[in-house]
Amino acid sequence: MFSLRSTGLRIVVGCLALVTVFGLAVAIGAVTKYKPYGVPDHRRAEYDAILAKLSSEAKAIAKAEKSKSPVAKITQTEFDFGLLDPGTSGAKHDFVIYNDGQDELLLTAAGSSCKCTVAKIEDRIVPAGESRPVTLIWNVGEDVSDQYEQVAFIETNDPRNQPSN
Repeated sequence: MFSLRSTGLRIVVGCLALVTVFGLAVAIGAVTKYKPYGVPDHRRAEYDAILAKLSSEAKAIAKAEKSKSPVAKITQTEFDFGLLDPGTSGAKHDFVIYNDGQDELLLTAAGSSCKCTVAKIEDRIVPAGESRPVTLIWNVGEDVSDQYEQVAFIETNDPRNQPSN
């Protein structure tokens, strides 16, 4: 035999219990800090520093992409490595790209004619009046003919040097 009073009391107690459990779950979630999977605690500061650097680079790149008047200049467009032994790994040369414009120049490695040639750009943003090196690294294969030529592509935000489709 249930009375209205005991059923109402049960409903109130049940609601209070649900609110308490929900409030406790929210409180625990608010104080529990998310830790990315795979990052050990002793390397957390390094991880956070890398994330901060990537975030600031992304903002700088977004700003540079909006630049209207960068001017890319490069004095040397070819380099002869000379005679290299087959299997040579890590032959490299720096090409210097200047920004003669008024805005920031953005450099992007856009692939190469062979996976054995890789472009490495340390700092992708070139302020007006400054220059940055682009390092091309060539890993010579085992089967090489007498003449071997590779090409690496570097894209910029220079409006005068956009690829044609």
